[in-house]
Amino acid sequence: ILEFYIFYSFKPDLGGDTKQYLFLSENFSSFLYELFSGNVDLKRFPGYPLFIKSIIYFNQNPNLVFFTQLLIFNLSIYFLINSIDTKNHLFLYVILLSPITIYSQKLIYPDGLIFSLLIIIYVNFLKNNKKLYILFSFILFLIKAVFWFLIPLILFKFEKKIYKFF
Repeated sequence: ILEFYIFYSFKPDLGGDTKQYLFLSENFSSFLYELFSGNVDLKRFPGYPLFIKSIIYFNQNPNLVFFTQLLIFNLSIYFLINSIDTKNHLFLYVILLSPITIYSQKLIYPDGLIFSLLIIIYVNFLKNNKKLYILFSFILFLIKAVFWFLIPLILFKFEKKIYKFF
């Protein structure tokens, strides 16, 4: 109920970074060309503009981005709750249901999606699911390059057993 109230009561911020992400998604092929040519800094990595472009390709309604981010967020919470003993982790409810966490899903800014992906990565880390951990870590890396460390982190978690993955 809190989620729906926050999601429908507050208007999204469509200025600043949001305009840049919408512009990059609309001009994705030229953005990629400039990125691979070295003319674009790595502050805006291609994953999030591609995410936006794939969602609003047929319908230019930014509400679809918000709805998709909220759906991914709810799925990540569902996977987390089913993966841990929630009685011992009640503080997670405070974080997951805080208004700022929910509102971040209503921004065209990668933080909401990053938070959801981090939850999914954490669940796969706990479950020792190497393939999904690597997949979602790679997706997160495509959104923000700063998360490159998650991919080699699996080497430390699974030690020398990583060769069995390949």
